[in-house]
Amino acid sequence: MASPVATHGAMESTTVLCVYSRWSVKQGDLVEYAGLSYEAEGRTRGIAIRFDIYESQVLGHMLKTPLVEVLWEQGPGWIDRQRVVVIDENT
Repeated sequence: MASPVATHGAMESTTVLCVYSRWSVKQGDLVEYAGLSYEAEGRTRGIAIRFDIYESQVLGHMLKTPLVEVLWEQGPGWIDRQRVVVIDENT
């Protein structure tokens, strides 16, 4: 699941790359871990409780990664938004 990347100009001729995602996850949604199974660390399903952006700089480019805090079975934890999917409770 690849995210689109937008390029924005910034001060001092530094290019800022902003990784964005459609925020289809809302606070209170039931979500399921969708990353690699060997990285799951016991996370299977949980409730989305908060959102944030992780900013990092790589080779002069600012990257922004959307995060979601999920209340997993074993407690709360932050995860990249792309590594969870909303569970459709109607199916």
